[in-house]
Formats: sequence, structure tokens, C-alpha cells
Amino acid sequence: MAEHALGIKTLRDAVMLRAGVIAMLEAASVEPDPGRRKRMLTFVVVGGGFAGVETVGAINDLARQSLRHYGGIDPREVRVILIHGGPVILPELGEALGVYAQEKLRKRQVEIKLKTKVIAYEDGAAHCDDGEVFAADVLVWAGGVSPSPILKDMPFDLQRGRVVVDSTLEVPGFRGFGRWVTAQRSLIQLQNIPTLRPPSMLFARAGELLRTSAPA
Repeated sequence: MAEHALGIKTLRDAVMLRAGVIAMLEAASVEPDPGRRKRMLTFVVVGGGFAGVETVGAINDLARQSLRHYGGIDPREVRVILIHGGPVILPELGEALGVYAQEKLRKRQVEIKLKTKVIAYEDGAAHCDDGEVFAADVLVWAGGVSPSPILKDMPFDLQRGRVVVDSTLEVPGFRGFGRWVTAQRSLIQLQNIPTLRPPSMLFARAGELLRTSAPA
């Protein structure tokens, strides 16, 4: 699926995505075939974390606010869909805020499909693990990243594929050997943090820990 989905990690990704949405609107406005037109006007975002929710909201705003320039498109034809594997979006913020965000998105005509995973993208369609298929020319992957497989070959204790470290980012059992692991690859055991915070906050705190823990 990686070769078909758009990412949303860099400024270039955002520029390409914006251009892609506008290109689909332009093409659909003159497309006579109903099937192809439907696929052009369906935008699917996979992943209900911070990146996915922000992205689906931006796509929805861009597509719907641009329709005034494409009189040949009925607003009811546009579908913006968020697919999330968990029971509520934005799990880092807790259930109450996640449900609140879902209600706000639905009021803005974003379709939300929960407890579902996209397992393949074939023939211009996203295939879900429950059998539902969404024909869409624009698929955005915001479902997170997996730890590097090289960690499996290293002598560290792993949980969910990530290296377990202590509150100073040092690897237990390797103290004194200069073994620290950065936040992207580690499972940080920090106290008094009931849930994971936004990545920027987590990385900022981890960076400060590493600066004060590792020798110069």
C-alpha cells in the first residue's frame, strides 16, 4: 500500500496533497463517467491520531470551500472519509475529547469509520478488513510508523517492537556502557504521564532528558 498512499510527514507532502485534491476537483468537474467521477471525489485518510485528524479536516475544508470554482460538481458528491483502527479518534486525548472531535468532524460532513483497518489498496480502491471497499483516487496514510526491524537483532528488551528505556532514556542492563535510545525508537518509562502526549511534547521532553543524562 505504501506505493499508492500519500504521506503527511513533510511540507512537500502537504504541498503534494493540496495539489492532488485540487487536481481531482478539476478532473471531476469535466468527467462524464459516474464511476470515475465518484472515485475522484472520494478522499480517504487512514489513521485517527493527531496527523490524521488534522489532515482529514484540512482536506475537507479545502475540497468543500473550493467547490464554488467548480460549478459542475454537486457538493453531495464529495466524500471525505477518516478510517481509524481504534474505538475513538485522538486516543492520546482521552475518550471524551475524542468523541467531541468526532461529533465536530461529522457535523462538517466528514465520514468516520472506527475499529477498522485498511489492508490493501488495489484498482483505485481502499479495502478494509471488514470487507468494505472505498473507491478513491486519493489515499493518505497517517497511521503512524513501525519501529525499525534492526532492533530485533540487538540485545535489548523490546515491548511492542520498541526498546524499553528508563526515565533518562538509558537502556536497563547497559548502564555505564553509553547506551541511550531516542524517543522514536523507544518505549519511555516516564512517571506521572497517564497517556502519551503529542509527539512534539514527548520528543521535547525526551531531548531534554537525553541532554542532561548523556555525558558530553
